[in-house]
Amino acid sequence: NRASVSIVRLEKDSLNSRFTPVNDVDRDVVFTVDDDVRVDCPSLLKGFHAWTASPESLVGYYPRLVGPPRVKREDNNLVYYSWPTVLSRQQMNLILTKASFMHEKYLRLYLSSVHPQEIRD
Repeated sequence: NRASVSIVRLEKDSLNSRFTPVNDVDRDVVFTVDDDVRVDCPSLLKGFHAWTASPESLVGYYPRLVGPPRVKREDNNLVYYSWPTVLSRQQMNLILTKASFMHEKYLRLYLSSVHPQEIRD
């Protein structure tokens, strides 16, 4: 299995930099990864195959769960659960973009004028 890979380093160091559209890419898929994250090759290949099976989805390696608190509280706010809870409950409903595959069109949408300038900065 061979694929062409382009590594893009951006001048601006920002949490939003990972969502900068990449010009001259002949593929629909983009893999974004934080500089402190390492994904081994077999996991990378599995993630890519998962994305090709569902290219409208975000496929990543950092699942999280947002849901009601385990203990009843007065505020009824949702709670953000990290990996140990995701694993024990075998549930997740969002993926962090620390290392993820996505369709390139989502990069353009994220930085489009639909979002306020504060988000794009």
